[in-house]
Amino acid sequence: RVYYPPRSKWLQHLNPRHRTLIELERKLYQGPQTRRIIVQSSLDARLIQEYYQVPPERIRLVRNGVDLSAFREEARASATEVRSELGTVNAPLIVFAGMDFRRKGLDSLLSAMSRLQHSSAQLLVLGDGNLPVYQKAAAKLGISQRVIFAGRKQGMARYYGAADLFVLPTIYEPFPNVNLEAMACGTPVITTATAGGVDLIDEGNNGYLISSAEAISDMTAKIDRHLSLPASELSRMQNCCLQTAARFPVERNAKETLQVFEEVLRERTRSAQPAAA
Repeated sequence: RVYYPPRSKWLQHLNPRHRTLIELERKLYQGPQTRRIIVQSSLDARLIQEYYQVPPERIRLVRNGVDLSAFREEARASATEVRSELGTVNAPLIVFAGMDFRRKGLDSLLSAMSRLQHSSAQLLVLGDGNLPVYQKAAAKLGISQRVIFAGRKQGMARYYGAADLFVLPTIYEPFPNVNLEAMACGTPVITTATAGGVDLIDEGNNGYLISSAEAISDMTAKIDRHLSLPASELSRMQNCCLQTAARFPVERNAKETLQVFEEVLRERTRSAQPAAA
């Protein structure tokens, strides 16, 4: 709850369940039996050190990987078909995906959509959430006709590949896989500096960062800027996205996770050996 508004953090502090969970986490992280802590991002590594006083030598960074056989550049080949299905053939398409609309910052994205200079841009919302609340919010902002609430979808790569931009203004998340999946389909990403996706973003090359989910003006400006780029610049960014995703195949994640287990096993083996006479 580090990045929630002050009032929400204060209420969480009063919540007995929240305090209990924090204390359990503290004991787990600081316990002598915990030899290594695997984190998904540099952000989480910093937070664990700061809030639980865990020494950095016990932390190992293993970023998530993406299935490059499922999420790949070829997804862009079906862009016209997907846009035709959605009725967005001639309009810029922004995609959002998540299962917790509030925490993922959908309310902020809807506000940004209402302020865009590119007023024809469409937003495709994928995933489950409190639909009536967000449909009402879109109507209040006057953008109902520009927001498609599509629910859960199979074949997510098709939608990433059809998008001009993927936007996830999440309040906090260790490492949003959706960012990497979108990049693997050649789609630039806007996300927050308060989530693990910050490790992926090379500003202006494969996407953009905003300071927080509340940075609506900055989000609006960066969406507008991206939608104004010439085709040559969009192509360059697409290639940068593909190159970023190629560095994080799911096989790399498995290999690096195994290396941490092997490191701990070697350490335990050495400590179990009797001292030389």
